[in-house]
Amino acid sequence: MALYGLATDKDMNNVLVENEAVASKKMMVQPNMPRFMRLGDKGWITARVINTTETALKGTALIEIVDPETEKVFYSETKNCTVDAGQTGNVSFLLNLQEGTKFYAAGVKVWVCRISVTGKGFSDGEQHYLPLLSDSELVTNSRTFTQHRAGTLNIDLRKLFAVQRPDNRLVIEYTNNPAWMMVQALPYMSDVNVDDAISLATSYYVNSLGNYLLNQAPVIKTTIEQWKQEKGTNSSMVSELQKNEDVKQLVLKDTPWVQAADNETAQRRELTQFFDENGIKYRLNEATNKLRALQKSNGSWAWYPKMIGNKYVTLSVLEMLTRLQTLTGVRTDMDRNLVKAFAYMGNEVALEVARMKKREKEGESNLRPSEWAVNYLYVCSLVDKSYYEDYKAEHAYLVDHLAKQPLALTIYGKAITAAILATNGYEQMAKEYLQSIREYSVFTEEMGRYYDTRKAYYSWFDYKIPTQVAAIEALQNLEPSDSTTIDQMKRWLLQQKRTQIWDTPINSVNAVYAFLKGNTQVLQAAADSPAKLSVDGKRIETTNASCGLGYVKTTMTGANLNTFTVNKTAPGTSWGSVYAQFTQRTTDITDASMGLSVKRELIYDDELKVGSKVKVRITITADRDYDFVQVVDKRAACMEPIDQISGYMRGYYYSPRDNATYYYTDMMRKGTHVIEATYYIDRPGTFTTGTCTVQCAYSPAYMARTKSQTLMIK
Repeated sequence: MALYGLATDKDMNNVLVENEAVASKKMMVQPNMPRFMRLGDKGWITARVINTTETALKGTALIEIVDPETEKVFYSETKNCTVDAGQTGNVSFLLNLQEGTKFYAAGVKVWVCRISVTGKGFSDGEQHYLPLLSDSELVTNSRTFTQHRAGTLNIDLRKLFAVQRPDNRLVIEYTNNPAWMMVQALPYMSDVNVDDAISLATSYYVNSLGNYLLNQAPVIKTTIEQWKQEKGTNSSMVSELQKNEDVKQLVLKDTPWVQAADNETAQRRELTQFFDENGIKYRLNEATNKLRALQKSNGSWAWYPKMIGNKYVTLSVLEMLTRLQTLTGVRTDMDRNLVKAFAYMGNEVALEVARMKKREKEGESNLRPSEWAVNYLYVCSLVDKSYYEDYKAEHAYLVDHLAKQPLALTIYGKAITAAILATNGYEQMAKEYLQSIREYSVFTEEMGRYYDTRKAYYSWFDYKIPTQVAAIEALQNLEPSDSTTIDQMKRWLLQQKRTQIWDTPINSVNAVYAFLKGNTQVLQAAADSPAKLSVDGKRIETTNASCGLGYVKTTMTGANLNTFTVNKTAPGTSWGSVYAQFTQRTTDITDASMGLSVKRELIYDDELKVGSKVKVRITITADRDYDFVQVVDKRAACMEPIDQISGYMRGYYYSPRDNATYYYTDMMRKGTHVIEATYYIDRPGTFTTGTCTVQCAYSPAYMARTKSQTLMIK
């Protein structure tokens, strides 16, 4: 230990004094304690014995396992040790926790481990807590199910319960009409105290369209008012992240998603603001006035006040305002501003066309309009031709070149290009694009019709939802008679909401609109016909089901739970989950998978020994896109993580704990994902890992588990 002193006099003369002090004993002991051990382990606890003198010393090392409640010694062992002058030696004690030992009989407990060394003229010791974890775990097996029409569904519960015990716990969730989750997802943007054009246009667009949607079906207002009266953690106004903590591997407060959960709960509670006529009118007027102030005299919109107009910002604002007029069928108060904006955009389009013609004269071929120009053409397809009458020639030139580039388009590109072509005299080609959109799609009974191709790009934060919405809108506008395909594509949208939060306002409100357009009757499809639920023929009471959703959750215990039955009598989509919970010895737990699957590999060179470096590779396969995925990797007592500090790395949040390593990712796309972490082996013996689990915290029935492994360390 370094000591420093500073002395001064009245004339500011000074002197710095420094020295060192060493606190030591003749013989010192430093235990290397494990963070924990599991019942069933058999491992060594080692300690360094340090001789600080110039002569060899002999002593006696003692380990005592003490009950902290009674302070009685439960176990003790001594060993003689000799350490040469100025050297460090080791002393090791074998702790056998396997079945048949007194430790195993004592069960799960936190002991005090006291290690000391004594000899002639010296003594030293330390004590630390030693938690002994159970060799059993609470196991949760789940099964999700979906029904798209009336009928009876039976689930064999015996396949979910690996043991038959009186304390086996069965949890049942059922949602009679999940279409109401689309209403729950509607965003309300209450903050208009912003100055940028994009945020103001988004607020105007989202609030206007949400208000329009909710007022199309009077039952929505009634239902939301009833949601406000619901109490408890499973009420309709509470975020999915805050529900079902009894079947999750980690409670919400142990995750990074507390704020996300609070935000979704607040967003759902703000749904009532859509019916505050004065409030919604004030916010729309504020957004309108600020947007008008940001529009320049040439018709362009500036991003922020005092900035120059920008064609990209102008196009973004223009697209939202024209889409709003098209979707609601009503011209907005911003119509005069739209006319000015289209005049500005026409000038910009004329410049692009001039550049393209110049390149063609220079010998270039197969020219394609820029992405900005294609989006401009799409906006034009949403409005009357009078808006761009003065630039018909430039418009026709771009459309002609776009029609010659079919192979370069994504599914999203084909959807908006079909809308462009259909309004510009290329009806047959537009139909061909729609047919191509159908042919690229795949269909499953549960998920509906969707795109599983590289031509369906992932968006920055909303997976493939913008692509799906664009395809649905293209079919609704150009071939509304193809109701079968449209309904199948809406089915996929609804399934996505089952596992995703949808917290980007524009894409969320577009998805909700695409789902509910001409389809608001789906909200009342099952209102008068709740499904009948039963276990082994015994009816489950559902009178406390939530309004609209028809959500019900019930729990029961017992050793002989055999069959769960759902008798659905109403049309439309319903879904649910069953969870089987029981306690089982860790080494007997088997792999399980529901929507997700997980594999854990321990990778190392040659044999495992003290000092070996072990890489744990966790491979996760997701059958769909998931939000809020958490992984719990329960490690063996002999493994010490190299990275000790929590933080973001390689796309996930890493959090090492005493007996497990937690991983969190906000988004997990469909496909295969690999997580890796490295550990050191710090003691010899026989140790067992726990299981490794992965679970979607937003929809916890989607989970997977891989079994434990036994490690022999030399």
